[in-house]
Amino acid sequence: VTFIIGGCISWLLIMLIWIFNKNIFMNNIYTVIIGGMVSTFSYVLSKIMKIQYTVPENPIGILGLLLNLASLFFIPFNFIFIFKAPEYLLISLATITGAHFFPYAWFYKTKWYAIFAGEIVIGIFVLGIALKIEKIYFMALYMFISLGIMAAILYKESINKQKNEPGAV
Repeated sequence: VTFIIGGCISWLLIMLIWIFNKNIFMNNIYTVIIGGMVSTFSYVLSKIMKIQYTVPENPIGILGLLLNLASLFFIPFNFIFIFKAPEYLLISLATITGAHFFPYAWFYKTKWYAIFAGEIVIGIFVLGIALKIEKIYFMALYMFISLGIMAAILYKESINKQKNEPGAV
């Protein structure tokens, strides 16, 4: 959940950048930098919330990392957007963010990752068609809201699972 909240923080900051700065190229550079800080935000949140950041004894933990790293193969395409069609980078990053959640439905045994993967991708598609470039910050707002709702649902589900585990207090 801390990674989802970290993403939420990133998208909030990205939204603020796109609202207050009108230089698309610089907004894209700031967006990439802030997007790359999700792990840092997540780590800090895990310390604040006193939640274990990694579980080294989990034998399939590396699979979770690999599922996340798969989205790195899209980075070269984002550079095309930065230099050839800078107004579309935010759409690309939001779509990649949403789509990369899909395999986590299987990994964490919860439907919510799959549901939010579809909801985010479809929502960004609709906003991409509907919004004028001057209002593109609404995509970042949409991501912030979607990830906030997702984090709340996943947190509640994890609490319920812990309560229902045999031997749980």
